[in-house]
Amino acid sequence: MKSGTTHSLTEEPADKAAKRGHAMALLEFNLLNYRLEVAFGIFGSIIFSVLLIFINKHLVQTYSFTAMATLTGWHVSFTWIMIFSSIRIGLVEYKAIPYRVAAAYSCGNAVAMALQNLSLAQNSISTYQVSKLLIIPATIIINVCRGDSFPRPAIILSLFILLLGIGLATVNDVEMRLSGGIIACLSVVATACVTTYTHLIQKMYNISSNQFLASYLSTQAIIMLIFGPAFDRSFSGKNPYTEFDWSYPSVQTIGSSCFVAVGVNVFACFLLGKTSAVAFQVVGHLKTIIILSGGYLFFDHDTSMKVVAGGCVAMGTQRAVIPFC
Repeated sequence: MKSGTTHSLTEEPADKAAKRGHAMALLEFNLLNYRLEVAFGIFGSIIFSVLLIFINKHLVQTYSFTAMATLTGWHVSFTWIMIFSSIRIGLVEYKAIPYRVAAAYSCGNAVAMALQNLSLAQNSISTYQVSKLLIIPATIIINVCRGDSFPRPAIILSLFILLLGIGLATVNDVEMRLSGGIIACLSVVATACVTTYTHLIQKMYNISSNQFLASYLSTQAIIMLIFGPAFDRSFSGKNPYTEFDWSYPSVQTIGSSCFVAVGVNVFACFLLGKTSAVAFQVVGHLKTIIILSGGYLFFDHDTSMKVVAGGCVAMGTQRAVIPFC
């Protein structure tokens, strides 16, 4: 009996060690899988977002198309059609969230888009860029007010250096009127709230990014298709449907913009579901640096040592910041 008891006691620690090793291996595998998914999301978000910016820039410069709110409505509508088609053929499983949540999110997202366009229209480019820099601090404040812990000092310092670099690269002469300043502040708060709740809703209802898009895009499309043209007409005085010089090449460019926008929307939602609103904004600033570089290489934009230095500082802190956001 004594020898049998001793034998069972020696087997028990070995069994526990084996289980512990298996658990650690599974944890490492899940961590690696998560990192690969985040890297895939960052890569896809950057590629599609930068490509969309360049297509839209070509659309504006070549065909004098300025109805950006209307174009956004087309982007949202086309993305919903593609997601709905994916559901119909079984590529995406539909999982509904409460309609009041989807409707509230759609309205908030539409307001954030409208405020961003208004901020760009009412302020200088530099002021608009400053407002974009303030989204990360606003997002941190919102998360802390919700009960999240305040980021570590090292992360705050890295974010400060990142924003300083982006500021050097994008901000020149800041001009601000009272009305423009108020709109810019509202735009910052609305954008920070929307990106935060994009992450929270996916976690709260345990849905994928595509399922989340399927839940709210139909309502978002209706809002944008109704109010987008009116918004554009209030600024340009032209109806984007009847007073634009339509041609086959311009339709091709708009179609390309809509196709690429599907990737932008899918990867943005995917990345926000996998990481956080702060990490998403950090990736957004990386896109800004790439767009500035592309403008210099392909669109003959002027640059300076200040822009180059700011871009280098920002790029140097990206790797340090993203894993901890």
